[in-house]
Parts: sequence; C-alpha cells; structure tokens
Amino acid sequence: MKAAGLLMLLGATLCVASSLDRNHLFGKLTINPAHLKPILAFVTTIAAASIVQIATGSIGFHQDMTGEGVRVSPLAALTVAAIVPAAALTSFVWRRFDGWQRYLMLSVLIVLMMVQFYQGRRVFIYSLVVCLMCYFAANPPKRLFTLKNLLTFALSAALIMFASKAFFAMRMAVWELGSTRDTVAMLSKGFDVLINAQDTGLDEEVAENQKSRTFIIGYLAELVGALELQEPLYGDVLVFDIAINVPSVLWPEKYKIIALGVEESVANPHFGLSPEDDANSIATAGAADFGIPGIFIYSLLQAGIYSVILRNTRRFGAAGHLIIAASLADSLLNVEGGVSQYLSTLRSLSIALIATYFLRLAYVWYSSKPSKSGSILSLAGMKRAIDRLKLS
Repeated sequence: MKAAGLLMLLGATLCVASSLDRNHLFGKLTINPAHLKPILAFVTTIAAASIVQIATGSIGFHQDMTGEGVRVSPLAALTVAAIVPAAALTSFVWRRFDGWQRYLMLSVLIVLMMVQFYQGRRVFIYSLVVCLMCYFAANPPKRLFTLKNLLTFALSAALIMFASKAFFAMRMAVWELGSTRDTVAMLSKGFDVLINAQDTGLDEEVAENQKSRTFIIGYLAELVGALELQEPLYGDVLVFDIAINVPSVLWPEKYKIIALGVEESVANPHFGLSPEDDANSIATAGAADFGIPGIFIYSLLQAGIYSVILRNTRRFGAAGHLIIAASLADSLLNVEGGVSQYLSTLRSLSIALIATYFLRLAYVWYSSKPSKSGSILSLAGMKRAIDRLKLS
C-alpha cells in the first residue's frame, strides 16, 4: 500500500509538471509534400530490413538480438529502435498517398506491427497506442465518440486480446522447441498451439499468466520495505545502466557488465533480496539508488530531458520531430522499462540525428552549384552547403 501510494503521488506530481510545459508530442505537425516520397522510402526500408533480419536470425523472438555469446547486433538494435518511428510516420501520413502508394504504406504498417508482435505483447500494445496517437493527431475527429472512432477502438482492443493469446502460444512453442532461430518452425508450432488451445493447455497458461500482471508494483514494494533497514546504493544502478549502453566497439570488456544481466543483479544482493528478474522500472531504479526521493528525482529528471529534446527538435522538420516524439512516447508508455531502456532510446536517437545531419549536409552539398572549376568538393562549395543547411 505504501508503494501504491508513492506511485499515485508520483503520478500527481508528473501531472503538475506536465502543465508547466505544453510541448505536445504530435500536435500541429504538417508534413511537407516534398518529404512524402523520402518517408515512403524510409518506412519501406525499415520494414524490409526487419523481415531480412528476422529471417537471418539477427532479430529473434521476444527482443532477442544477441549474436555470438552475449553480444548484441548493433544493426539489429538500430532496426528495432526504428520500427516504432517508422510505424508512427506511416500512421500519420498514409492518407496523404493515393493509389498503389497508399496500399504500400498500409502493407508496411501491417508488416511493422507483425514484427512488433513477434517482439512481445507489451511491445505490440505500446506500438499500437503510438500509432493511434499519430493517426488521430493527423486526422483529429470533431467528436471523440463517433461510430468510426468506436470501431477503431474496438478493433484495437480485439487486436490486443488476440495478440496476447497468440504471443503466448509462440512462447509455448519456444518452450517445446527449445532455443531456436528457426522462425518458420516457431510460427508453425505456435499456430498449432493456438488452434488446439484446449489440448495444448494454452487457455490455462494464459489465465495463470494474467493473474501475475500486477507484479509491476511488487518489486517496488520490496525495495521500499528494504530501505527501512538498508541504505540506498547512491548511484550504483545508474552507473550500471550507463555502462550497459556503452557500445561494445568502444569497450571490449563490456561483456562483464552484460553478464550481470539486469538492474536487480546490482541492487538485490545489497538489499538482501533474492537475485531474480523482477519488474524493474524508473521508480525502482530511483528507489534503489536514492531511496524514496529517488523515485521522484529520476522520474522528473527523465521528464525534463524529454521535454528539452521535444522543445529543440522541431528544427528538424515535422517528419524528424515526429520520429523523435514517437520514440519518446513509446519509451514513456513502457512502464516496465528500466533506466537502461530510456538511455538506449536516447543513444539510438543521438546516432540517428548525427547520421541525419550528415545526410542532409551531403544532400545540400550535392545539390549546390559547383564552383567554376567544376569541383563540388571545393572549400567554397562546402561553405555554401553548410550555410544552406543552417538556413534550412
């Protein structure tokens, strides 16, 4: 009850803080018609890359992106990070297309959502919510409770219910097949489990799993109780989360940190709790590091960082801002996301923004008129490109 009360107080605090900063996630965004074809190319590329990497085993079931040993594939991690922004863009602009391009955008959206379903139930649900947010932001209804909106909400609820059961069928298939990268075999077995739900015990497994869905508050309650007897860690969990997000290329011995597993491996031994995978979150990380004040400090700090990012990314244009907003919205919806996941989102966005900057620079540089000598690689041409990039 104490943990529940703290979470309700945290929710009220964040509501008050949100009233101080009215930078809407998706409001008042207009996509330039000239950017529609690049968006089509971008989302199609992400969908194709997702299919290829699932087929080759780089992206495995339930967010498994490990290659040899415990090393995570950087390309797979970037692809997975781009799926929600690509789905959000598709939801926002698909009605702007006509003919075969509109059908292609809808096909891309279906593919991306199927990939998210393959990644996990919560991943699928959060992605669906972000897509609905983007769709209604681009097509604001005059009234909320219209027949069309009610049908959309009903269809979304049905998809969530079906996805939950179907995903658990795939999980049971993995249990039976063992650890495998054979996606076809996994899907085939999962379909068999779903069709024969009564014989395979799927209904009973799903019902038993649903009973534990309130576990998100249990670990926080354990930490709150342990803090009455033990001092907090004063930043050890945060250090672990920062270390886990350092690229392996820059730190060859990162495998020692990865071997620890999750935040609980750092916090639980200190507090005398069993070393198991619990439902960690930004609230549990804050409590473990700085006690009850840490719950509020970490949450408000995250909200402040995201707010600053949103306030300064409209300069990237509507499409760029929407990509960033969708990534942040997805991470905010993931209530079981630890600090490491929020840092991972910021890392992926930083890489994407750096790459985007240089691509824009190259495009403007290429489109600028060459010097009299005919060389576009001249210092004068470079200066013109940078000046034009600043203006844009």
